[in-house]
Amino acid sequence: MQTFTRGTIVVEFADFSGLMVRHEHGLSADGIRQDRYWVRTPDGEIPLDVYGKKLQVNRGDKISVLYACLPGGALKRAVCVFNHNDSQFTELSDAKGLYREMLHGSASPVPFLLCIATSTMASGVFGWWGAPTGFVVYFLLKAKEAKGKALLINDLGLHMEKLGKRYVREDSLRNVSRLLARSV
Repeated sequence: MQTFTRGTIVVEFADFSGLMVRHEHGLSADGIRQDRYWVRTPDGEIPLDVYGKKLQVNRGDKISVLYACLPGGALKRAVCVFNHNDSQFTELSDAKGLYREMLHGSASPVPFLLCIATSTMASGVFGWWGAPTGFVVYFLLKAKEAKGKALLINDLGLHMEKLGKRYVREDSLRNVSRLLARSV
């Protein structure tokens, strides 16, 4: 396992897992459908807000949620959800949208890596054969343009040993390893 310890922290990632216990829905201020799912975790019930998308989850289903936030916890944004009961993987934020929303007004392009490597998210997603490469390493765009200016990961380890040939082509693994070696 590799942990990133250097670089400028611009975006942090974390996950939580638990049982979906309640679902509320309505419209946001701009008229987009808003669903709020309450997830019971060991730390209490946590809300999961979903805008304009249908999440396939029923009361009592175990789900894992991967989210991004600015340092200090501001502007939390759910990235994807994995339903353990039926192995359903739902993307909630595409990479470009997340990049624009969280780094709006950033002076320069920066590498944006998101590695699904936290405990519950990794077990759910790596256990799902259809996991797309784009979610294993979410956003490698702009890495060359950034010229190593910043690495945006805090407190997430990258389990390279879990990214075997069945998930990512071997040449992709080498490219990711080279990029990480240059960036950290």
